[in-house]
Amino acid sequence: MLRRSMSRPPTDRALAAAFVLSGAAALGNEIVWTRLLSAALGHEMLGVLGVLGGFFGGMALGAAVLHGRMRRSPDPLGAFARLEIVVALFAVLAPLVLPPLADLLPVWLGPDAADRANPVAVFVHTAVAGAVLVPATFAMGATFPALVEARRRLVRDDDGRGVAFLYAANTLGAVVGVLATIHLLLPALGMWGGGLACAALGLAAAGIARNVARRTNVPATPSDDVPFDLNTAADPDPHVADETWVLYVVAFGTGALGVGLEVVLVDVLGQVFDGTIYTFAAVLAVYLAGTWAGSRAYAPLAARARNGRPATVLAALLVLLGLAVPLAAHAATFVPSVFEVWARTDANTWQRSAVEAACAAIVFALPTFLMGLSFAHLVGLVPHRGVGRIYAANTLGSAVAPFVFGLWAIDRFGYADALYAVAYGYGAVFLFFTYFRRFGIGAKIGGIALLFAATVVGPRSLVLVAPDPDWKELERRETAMGLVLVSEFAGQDAPRDPPLRRLQVGKRYRMGGALAFGERRMGHLPLLLHPAPAEVLYLGVGTGATMGAVTTYEGVSATGVELVPAVLEMLPYFAATNGGLAEDPDVRLVAADARRFVAGERRRFDVIVADLFHPERDGAGSLYAREHFEHVRDRLAEGGVFVQWLPLHQFAFEDLRIVTRTFLDVFGEAHGFLGIYNVETPALALAAGGIDLAPERIAARLASHPVYRELLMADVRDVLAARLLGPDALRTLAEGAPANTDRNQRITLLAPRRPRTIPRGPENVARLLALSEPPKPAEIHGDDAEAWAAEADRFARALRLYLRGELVRTAEPDADVPRAAVDAYLSAYEIAPEFRPARGMLLQASLRDPATADRVLPLMIERAPDDVELVRFYASLLARRGDTDAVRDLLGGAGAGQ
Repeated sequence: MLRRSMSRPPTDRALAAAFVLSGAAALGNEIVWTRLLSAALGHEMLGVLGVLGGFFGGMALGAAVLHGRMRRSPDPLGAFARLEIVVALFAVLAPLVLPPLADLLPVWLGPDAADRANPVAVFVHTAVAGAVLVPATFAMGATFPALVEARRRLVRDDDGRGVAFLYAANTLGAVVGVLATIHLLLPALGMWGGGLACAALGLAAAGIARNVARRTNVPATPSDDVPFDLNTAADPDPHVADETWVLYVVAFGTGALGVGLEVVLVDVLGQVFDGTIYTFAAVLAVYLAGTWAGSRAYAPLAARARNGRPATVLAALLVLLGLAVPLAAHAATFVPSVFEVWARTDANTWQRSAVEAACAAIVFALPTFLMGLSFAHLVGLVPHRGVGRIYAANTLGSAVAPFVFGLWAIDRFGYADALYAVAYGYGAVFLFFTYFRRFGIGAKIGGIALLFAATVVGPRSLVLVAPDPDWKELERRETAMGLVLVSEFAGQDAPRDPPLRRLQVGKRYRMGGALAFGERRMGHLPLLLHPAPAEVLYLGVGTGATMGAVTTYEGVSATGVELVPAVLEMLPYFAATNGGLAEDPDVRLVAADARRFVAGERRRFDVIVADLFHPERDGAGSLYAREHFEHVRDRLAEGGVFVQWLPLHQFAFEDLRIVTRTFLDVFGEAHGFLGIYNVETPALALAAGGIDLAPERIAARLASHPVYRELLMADVRDVLAARLLGPDALRTLAEGAPANTDRNQRITLLAPRRPRTIPRGPENVARLLALSEPPKPAEIHGDDAEAWAAEADRFARALRLYLRGELVRTAEPDADVPRAAVDAYLSAYEIAPEFRPARGMLLQASLRDPATADRVLPLMIERAPDDVELVRFYASLLARRGDTDAVRDLLGGAGAGQ
């Protein structure tokens, strides 16, 4: 008998194998379906939580509604097999059915459907996700009660071990499903292939169940006659298993609090971790593994836990769960230092995922282990009534928790207090349970006192981002979308006008910190490509430095879309570089997912600018997908221009090729503009649509506002030379690369796996220079196209030489400007003295090294003898050295007037 031996009967092992496969299929399917649905509902917190709520809600509904049918079924193993077949069929169809919803649902929901304070929006997102997934989740929720009922009839014991063993098997399968789906199935097979693989796992589970049914004689009548071995003699109240509604409430509460703990701690750890799809897999796998370990450990303890004091055991577990919360908070404070030591910069994806999993285990191990113990104990108290309802109650709590903690508690209280709210929640469940089970006042006060004391000595802050010593924090927001910080430089030479400020999201993503020279150029260039922009859409706002370009245009209306609401609230701190966007009456700012906003918007825009999206970040890959580019194309007015900025320093070259191929699939022909003449953090613009390279028009625009001189954009030839790649060069770049689509999310899955040891900016610039080509006369509009093309070619050659000099210089960052770099700058200057970047680097090198000055400056003056500032610069250097004769000769040779 099971209760006398730890060995498992053959039937138990077979059922456990079926449930391992079922759990693997379920979690694999959850990942596939939620990723497909996120394109329709958005990556805002409301969209993400709506998908989770709908998924859990469907499972709770299935477990509750089919609870009685599974108990009464004449063939529970056959019922289990049929349920798995339903799930498998949905898994096959989901990659075909769900992507079209990315076109339909945003239109129905509207572009501004992410109002988290609107209960209707919360309900709609959850209801939509639940309705879409309900054919599968409804069936999925009933598999556990079906298999438990079959086992009770076959093994005919009820001491709790078997139920815990089955639950542990299912959770173990879930761990395998998470890791296998994200690390193996989706990268190799895509969404459709991954869905087919998960369907195969579910069908294998169904096959094992049918095979067990054929080999064994499963009684056709419910297992009501199976002895229920529960001894409550030592508890204050012997009716713990009779008033099951109390246990259902406890199951609901522990389900909600367990997921609430996960929501808060995932946000806390997100300050440190990479934030890729593999980060998600590592943390979820650890959470599930801890639950598996707890439920598996309960199996041999079940008889003792149910013998004499089952209610006392449950009360103790609730207190221990509450105590584990502040312990997890303490553990989280050690994660940054541990991660810093273990996470090598040259680590591959598996190694970084292992480090993230190890750090997550430090935080999650104890609370999730206790979750597994407590749920296994709860289920073990009601098998004679069927486990469907208690499973439904627990899952329903899991559905509610993300909204309570993700939409309210974190933003309202911050990370630490939101986490302690979980501990107090366990205290409330403990009080509720001990009240109805008639525990003494001493036990109640003692349990609550322990929880309160533990939270009092817990860390007061769970902000894990260490402040930089030279920066003063101005404002901080702890949000469910990440930690948002604004800080101001307070170092040795701090006084500045305007002050030097920085926007930081989490640990790694910083914007600003300077005069936003590059970001402002990136805002103006797209506007220069359109003859008369009136309506402009910016996808991604950040500090607003890029979008701020519209404030220099009269009569231009702009809409800015930013995923993180708190980022928009920080815009006034950067008014000096964003033109006062937050107060501009012609500017509309929307907190929304850019992908869903564009798909749901009905207006058309003259210019659409997509800002820099880090390709490794989970969610960013959908903004480089073919379907998103198609939505953008549909939102362009006639003759409209779309510019997608790409952070070359964050892109592996193969991923750059994938995005370019995808872009060209939608727009057919495009141009590549270099926005910042920088090889360390360069930005490339893929531009398509009605691009107007009309030199006279662009020159008039450049002369209309002093900002262009400030941004070194006063010369139209410089703008033409920035067109680094023409249509032919981009087609060559994209040739042979696969496309990035919703069904094959290559950027999301492949970008985090690329090696990080080689600086990507210089490598990408060097490769693009090999493909570069200046604008052809046919691409230049207006009169004198041949002459303008020749001038553009001259500036383009100067730009290429300048960038080659930058490649040499950045390869030796600790040295003075290398001679080879100086030679490249000088060659660029000799071709086009008007090209300001080369001139600036030559003057900088001359300031550093007198020998360089004596070699370079005379050649520069010879090439541009009318450059008065250059002559005076050299004369000042000579005067500092006390070489008055050389100064006299220089000024005399250059002309007395100078």
